[in-house]
Amino acid sequence: MKPGLIALVCLCWFCNVQFVVPQIPEARGTVSPLVQSFERVLDFLEREMSSINLDAVLGLRMAEGLLLNLLRLAPSSGSHIDVLYCVLSFLTFSHFFQGVLLQTLQDPEVQEHHPWVLHRIKGLAHRVSKLIPEILPFLQKSDRVYYQQVGFVVSKTWSVVRRFRKLNKAPKRHLAFNDKKAGTQAPQPCMEALFGSAGPGSKTCNVTDACWTAMRRPGALGYELTHQALYFMFGEERGCIKAFQDRLRLANEPASLRPVYDRICADTFYQMLALERMRGKTQQEVDLYLEMSAVCGLLGYSQFLSFKRMGRLLRWQMPNGCYGDPNYDALLNEAGGVLYQTSHSRATRSLLTVKELEEGCESHITGVATALISVYLRWVLHSPEMTSRSIAQEAMAYITSLHHK
Repeated sequence: MKPGLIALVCLCWFCNVQFVVPQIPEARGTVSPLVQSFERVLDFLEREMSSINLDAVLGLRMAEGLLLNLLRLAPSSGSHIDVLYCVLSFLTFSHFFQGVLLQTLQDPEVQEHHPWVLHRIKGLAHRVSKLIPEILPFLQKSDRVYYQQVGFVVSKTWSVVRRFRKLNKAPKRHLAFNDKKAGTQAPQPCMEALFGSAGPGSKTCNVTDACWTAMRRPGALGYELTHQALYFMFGEERGCIKAFQDRLRLANEPASLRPVYDRICADTFYQMLALERMRGKTQQEVDLYLEMSAVCGLLGYSQFLSFKRMGRLLRWQMPNGCYGDPNYDALLNEAGGVLYQTSHSRATRSLLTVKELEEGCESHITGVATALISVYLRWVLHSPEMTSRSIAQEAMAYITSLHHK
């Protein structure tokens, strides 16, 4: 190896700034489509801010928390500018290596990731944080009582985001998913007891016997299962960890939510696989499928995430940026191009509601997809599975490739 190359590698190591770049081939070129998809859904939500419901805003809050978490974990873009000047200052004797390093940092494949992509992530986070306060007055006006009961979930930036890890799955089993048996009733009274919004004199973090039993019940299906996870996640958001720990100690269990989430997401994983085997999914099945990935993805279980599933998520997005009925185009063709859907709310789940919008769009699934796109951005940019290499390694790989051309 030439002395100049050794000097470059050593000096980059000396600067000790990590450059997060996915190494596996499938990850290359994934960030831009995710960012573009997120920008399109934001465009839609900005246009429809007076029509969307609380579920879409919850998805935005989760996305906001994920984006801010990603920005906190990533090195600042300034540090990479510093490393550039650090290296260049030591390599003034070699115009060749200055040029090579600059070429490396300007390579489109590298630019897609870091630090250039951080500017786009910051832009998305800024748009989300600006949009939510503009939507909240419409939510409050549309149903003041409902907002008082469960509005806490959209009152602040989402914070329950776990480090990526592998799920300790239960023994493998195959399920034939039956959506007729899948629970659809969200435990709104249980949520209100946590939030302290059940009525006059209500206190926060009230974990009732009935709710504790329902939220720990094994064998739950569908939304009932994801809502078990959301119950504990909402409780964490409300500051109810101690109340949960006290309950666990009374049951002679470890005073940690990790085993609770492990059990819920293990069951969810097999149900998600069963949904994947189904053909011709309905809107509700697509909604549930995405919700499973979003909820357990937020909790860090990386088995729920894959490039194939990410591809489905991006393909299901409609041209106007929203998510909704995957069969809308077919129905539109059957109706001769005339298919009107008026905006209305259908309370199929007492906490989470379905609000159909025009052009096949639906508020709940759009909110879930918004959160899931952000989960995938974090997965691609900050998952141990993608790993990271230092800027020195990137420069060395680039220079080596030049010498072998």
